Amino acid sequence: MSIFGFLKKKKEINEKEIVSKDELSEWLLTKKRQHQEKEKEFFNLVKEIISQLVSELESEISILEDFNFESKKVDLRIKLIVKENLRNYIGYMEKMIVRLNEIDKRENLVEKINVIFEDFNKKTRINYEKVTFIIGKEMRATKESIKKFFKDLELILKSNKEIFKEFGIVKSVEGEIEKLGEIEENKSEVSQILKESFEKINDLKKSLENKENEIKEIKKSARFLEEIKKKDKFDLKNKALQGIVRELKDAIDFKTLSNFYHKFENDMNLVKQYKDDFQQILERDGIQKLESLLAESKLINENILELINKIKRVVAEIEGIIFEDMGIHFLEKSVERVKSEINTNDSEIKIEEKRIKNIEEHLNKVVGAINELLSKIDVEFLEK
Repeated sequence: MSIFGFLKKKKEINEKEIVSKDELSEWLLTKKRQHQEKEKEFFNLVKEIISQLVSELESEISILEDFNFESKKVDLRIKLIVKENLRNYIGYMEKMIVRLNEIDKRENLVEKINVIFEDFNKKTRINYEKVTFIIGKEMRATKESIKKFFKDLELILKSNKEIFKEFGIVKSVEGEIEKLGEIEENKSEVSQILKESFEKINDLKKSLENKENEIKEIKKSARFLEEIKKKDKFDLKNKALQGIVRELKDAIDFKTLSNFYHKFENDMNLVKQYKDDFQQILERDGIQKLESLLAESKLINENILELINKIKRVVAEIEGIIFEDMGIHFLEKSVERVKSEINTNDSEIKIEEKRIKNIEEHLNKVVGAINELLSKIDVEFLEK
């Protein structure tokens, strides 16, 4: 297709496209294929006008090389300067032609062309000015050829403006779609974590309910009521024991006892301990040790002896109370542990729910960006 045939093609009237989320990937692939074809067509057109320019420049080089300097009545020194600058100018033209012919890729095509001509103009500006002192028409022809080339290139670019715009938008949409996929994958992972957390918390609540019901059933049993009676009896006996122990302490003459043992360091230390913390030392060493100290010091009277015997009897009764392990303590510990796990899971769920909310906000922004981009090329995006 010639350049002018391409430019004269009727502009197609595009109806507004509607693309759903499920169709978007396929739509992008189709657009990319279309763009590749358009890029190929654009590249071929540019190569065509490059070829035309190269042909013209080569003809103009031949004309410049054959220029008859003898016909010009100017100073010989000026002729030599012009000839030297003409050789340089032609040399740069030939290098430019080589570089133009080497263009074989569509990427950054216009930028490459601009760089080639900017480099040529920069290097030949002085040469051109000096050569045109003698050679005017022939030199202007090269400028006109280049000018015509850029005019044709500009026409091609203008006619493809909307296509290039669509190229850029589709590429941007592709980037947003990639983001969308990553966000949705992240959302799926967090949703799965939430699902597992809810399932776990439901299992924990069922376990808690079972354990609490088990405790209730145990507490309603005859065996448990019997254990309560034992506990009440144990408490009464223990309270009675503490009272007898206080009576015994009050009945002991610690001053006389200290005087008796003051020469015996170990016994004296023990007497001091009884005096300062009677009940604790009695529980630690037992009644027999105290009884021995009192007997040796001749401080046991009928009242003290009776109190000692009462203590022995009550201790024996307390030791005779045997509690049955009904598993309530273990179950209550399990209940506390399960409650703690439920609280931990509740906290984790709140964190993941916040993450989901942030992800959805990000998702909405990306979907909004896709909508905005597609609307610029008359495409409506349906999220669902």
